[in-house]
Amino acid sequence: MKKIILTRIALFVSLITLLTSTVNTTFGFIVAKTNSLVNIFTPLQGIVSSLDITKSLEHPFGEGYIIPDDISFDFEVNLGSLYKETTIKTSKGDIKADENGKIIVPVKPKETVGIEGIDEGTLVTVTELQKPSSGFSVKDGQSSKEAEISVSNIARTEFVNIYNPKSLSGSVLSLKGEKILSGRDWQEGDSFSFLLERKVGEAWERVGTKTISYSSENSEFNRFDFDDILKAIEFKEIGTYLFRISEVSGNLENIDYDKTINYFSIRVSDADMDGKLEAEDVTAAQNAVVNKENDSYNIFVTFNNSFVSPEISETTTEALITVNKTIENTGKDLISPKGFEFILENKANGNKTSLKTDENGKAVFILPLTLADIGQKFSYTLYEVNDGKENITYDETVYELDITAELNEDGKLISKITSGSVTSDDLVFEFQNKYNSDGEDSPPTGVDTHIYLWLLMLVLSGISSIILLTMEHKYRKSVKH
Repeated sequence: MKKIILTRIALFVSLITLLTSTVNTTFGFIVAKTNSLVNIFTPLQGIVSSLDITKSLEHPFGEGYIIPDDISFDFEVNLGSLYKETTIKTSKGDIKADENGKIIVPVKPKETVGIEGIDEGTLVTVTELQKPSSGFSVKDGQSSKEAEISVSNIARTEFVNIYNPKSLSGSVLSLKGEKILSGRDWQEGDSFSFLLERKVGEAWERVGTKTISYSSENSEFNRFDFDDILKAIEFKEIGTYLFRISEVSGNLENIDYDKTINYFSIRVSDADMDGKLEAEDVTAAQNAVVNKENDSYNIFVTFNNSFVSPEISETTTEALITVNKTIENTGKDLISPKGFEFILENKANGNKTSLKTDENGKAVFILPLTLADIGQKFSYTLYEVNDGKENITYDETVYELDITAELNEDGKLISKITSGSVTSDDLVFEFQNKYNSDGEDSPPTGVDTHIYLWLLMLVLSGISSIILLTMEHKYRKSVKH
């Protein structure tokens, strides 16, 4: 029985020894990358070596900025031709090397990517693949680094990139405006200037000015445009840029200049880190408004000026509408321009005023105006009445006229009369009639005189016939007796 026990123990020890030898023999063989791929026996040597690639990023956006998740950098890892078409294990997954023994590894900011299974003593070249339009560049200018693989230590390559996005052009902003003048009409010599400023630190810096001047030939003379000035500005950093636009006080008499300061700001950012700065938002205050169209921001500002009347010296006035009647006389008799009737009709309510001309052919309609009439327009028609006088051709002209009231520079209330393209405070309306005393070329008025002559001749002829018949009857009677 003892023999059997001893025999079994000996067999167990022999088995353990065999297994131990087998394991040591297995771990003693490693694959060393040589041109002939020959296995070399190295007892008890480890086979895992590693390389770390670390990426960090510097940007101008401050600590609170969150780098977008889709930002990544590609690195070319050159392991040498011995690793051609070999599958390499990385912390990003397995990657197969190309025919030159190179792999491409993506690395995000603040990330470390490990590469395993590289032979000790292998000299590895790690190169960041640059993208010039991305805004990223290697901080020290060294885009390639070498690392030698060691079993005892992890080989490390660290890359720091700097992000410098392309600046934003001021052409994304459009600044236009309008000047409104109330209290009086625009006049030759009216000119207004506007100042655009930009805040730099605690001070305001002049950007440019624009001036408008009255022009009767240009209906948009009161519009101004700062687009060309804004186009020259570059926003090179993120942040909020503040502008203001104001009117430059001039020296036009009795003009109250607009003292409003109109602000607008543009917030520049780069949330997507795509290599260029963008306008995140544009806001405006006071009399400025913003309208976004595609990727541009249109700013429109209005300035209101008013004419301040001097001390009023006269509060009432009269609009005088003068008729001048002339007669073109032909023939042996003449008539005067007196006694012809004219109508001034209010177009708003149809009320009519009638006047007859004096011996000089004059008739003057007088319309009173007060301060309450300033800003209003009164429209009338003026025409002559055709009363059918014999041998007269009447003037059929109908005048359209408007009457307004305003204060002049001396504070005096005055009237303005406008007819057609003519405006004056003293308009005369001409009318001319024609008179032909001979009746030639004159239109018929009343019953034709030829009819009376014909009737007279008819009566006389009838009377003559009766007398002749009576005398003939008496003669015949006397002959019989």
